[in-house]
Amino acid sequence: MIFRQIILAILLALSLTSCLPAAPPAISTPTGLATAPAPPPIPSMSPPGNTIQPQLAWFYKPPFEADELFFLAREYNFFILTRGDERERGQLLDFGAHQPILQYLRFDTIHALEDCEARPRRNQVAYRAGDYCAISRDHADWFLLNRQGERILQSFEDQTYIMMDPGNSGWRAFFLERVRDSQSDPNWGGVFLDNVEVTFAFRETAGEFPLAYADEESYLAASQGMLEMLQREYFQPNQKLLFANIAARRDDSNWMTYLTHLDGAMHEGWAVDWPDRIRSA
Repeated sequence: MIFRQIILAILLALSLTSCLPAAPPAISTPTGLATAPAPPPIPSMSPPGNTIQPQLAWFYKPPFEADELFFLAREYNFFILTRGDERERGQLLDFGAHQPILQYLRFDTIHALEDCEARPRRNQVAYRAGDYCAISRDHADWFLLNRQGERILQSFEDQTYIMMDPGNSGWRAFFLERVRDSQSDPNWGGVFLDNVEVTFAFRETAGEFPLAYADEESYLAASQGMLEMLQREYFQPNQKLLFANIAARRDDSNWMTYLTHLDGAMHEGWAVDWPDRIRSA
């Protein structure tokens, strides 16, 4: 498990640093004099001034041993953890870990627990016991339905998650309320949203298109609208970061549209595509 997390951390780190700007091009000043062509420059053996030093990011469950946490605090530069990891987060900070530390949240789903007394997983916003039961009973319109009128289920680590409608105002308000609640802890520096779908690619693979959205453009407008709302209502006024995993890309053309609403993003398929393919050049 630790090895898998380290691999994910390296992929995340490279994706987060690969978008940093390069140095501006040199500006030549015309002299008005004809000169012989300059000889080709001799390659320098020293790195340019804007060399990007690779940084490691930890994503997203911490180890539990103090010596391992000390190693992370010393060697890693960026951390994404979940609600419930506050003890390990505090130890990392005591060991001198870099801030900010972001809180992981799923953007697309909630954890579906039929046992209303059980505590759901805290990697999503319906993290209180009974949340799923109350939402299912009182706010059925918050769920994203397929074109057969059924809720769209996802399975992850033997747990069931159900997709939510990013365009529903009630769901947006609930999501914002829970972000405010969890981020009231000052040691969280912002949120990392997982699974922000930017095309219908996953919907096509699953064969479950959302009933409320006739086309891809309207579906994406809903998710972008939710991100814009979160930035406007909470993250910008409180100077906290909003990062996301931009998922279900067909190519890289969606990046700039979504970065308008984000402070940073993860490109988890830059070298190895899901589930087991090497990306072609």
